[in-house]
Amino acid sequence: MRDPNLPPRLRRPERWFDTEAFAQPPEYQFGNQGVGLVCADGRINFNCSLIRSFHVSEKKQLQVRGEFFNLPNHPNFGNPGRTFQGPGFGIVSSARPGRQVQMGMRLTY
Repeated sequence: MRDPNLPPRLRRPERWFDTEAFAQPPEYQFGNQGVGLVCADGRINFNCSLIRSFHVSEKKQLQVRGEFFNLPNHPNFGNPGRTFQGPGFGIVSSARPGRQVQMGMRLTY
């Protein structure tokens, strides 16, 4: 039994872990791999909001806001395929969205 986790410098979405470290156990026998053996990519997420309020008159207020999701635009990959001998075994085929910017204005009176 060997560690299927590749060093970070060798990981790519096409080959996230060493798929050759796994083998089908003999018929009517259990395998010897543990649960939670393969590590997925962590998540780095930094959200930021900039909000500014302006008093237009005594009873009116204008609020301008900008919201930034995943501000550094870091790729957050999904989990690799885990079905042994399946077509996507060891392949990361999804990712969370990149940077998103949302702007808005609100007038209260």
